[in-house]
Formats: sequence, structure tokens, C-alpha cells
Amino acid sequence: MSTLHKIKAEAWPIARPSTSHRPILEKIVIESHHPGGNGVVTLGPDQSLYVHSRLSSIVSAFLRGHDSYVRNLGVEQLPIDHEHELSASGAKVWPIRHVSNGVPVLEKVVIESNHPDGHGPISLSPEQTDYIYRRLTQINLAFLHENVWGGESSIGQ
Repeated sequence: MSTLHKIKAEAWPIARPSTSHRPILEKIVIESHHPGGNGVVTLGPDQSLYVHSRLSSIVSAFLRGHDSYVRNLGVEQLPIDHEHELSASGAKVWPIRHVSNGVPVLEKVVIESNHPDGHGPISLSPEQTDYIYRRLTQINLAFLHENVWGGESSIGQ
């Protein structure tokens, strides 16, 4: 059974062949089935790094108990003009939270991009957010970093 059926979210890379030892990442597709709506969003490589970084903070604060700044992280609802608030990379990640017993609780995460092949927003549950964060970690390490012994290759720089 695929992860899309178990967690109802998946991320997969789309790459093209290259003359080097590994393919070149063109985009990443994230699909989510969420009570707030089903959807697909496409991220370019820079957008993927941005989304991964934001998810890292969200997962750490809300799901791993490192809540020193969780009170300042997230919004209670998606801004009305959310499509105009994308980052310089053309993507945005909003943790949507509510307060329960004085503590902020993650309800969902909304990811949006302005990629021509798939514009969001999509919603992810906390479980889906954790899974997509781990998938983006795998994909970014596989495609966007030199994965050779000794760290980054001086030839590839």
C-alpha cells in the first residue's frame, strides 16, 4: 500500500537526465487529501528548499516539543490575500493553529506556490506535514546536495 493511501499525502521528484552522474531536479509535486480539500502543488528546486526550511521549523516547534517560540509561530486562519504574500522564491507555508488550554496547537499547514505546473494552496494535517517534511529532506538531499564521500565536491562548485 502506498503512502498516499495510508497518510493521504505524498511528494515525488520530477527529474531530467543529465550528462553528469545524476539527474537534475526540475520540480517536486506534493499531493494531499485533506478534509479542507484535496489538491496538488508543484515546487521548483528553490521553492522546495524554502518549504523544507519552513516545515523544519514547524515540525520542530509543534510536533517535536521544541516549543520555545511556538507562541509566535502560525496564524489562526489563512490570510485573505494569501496569494499576494508569497516569499521571494514564489512559495509560502502557513501553520494554522488554535489555542487549547493556553497552548498553541497545530491544526494544519497550508502550502502554496506560484509554479506554472501546479498552484496551491494545499492543506496538510500534522501527520501529513511530518511525512512531507521527511520526504522533502530525502529529495533535497538526493538532488540538491553532493552526496559523495567527503562532502561537497569542489568540481561541482
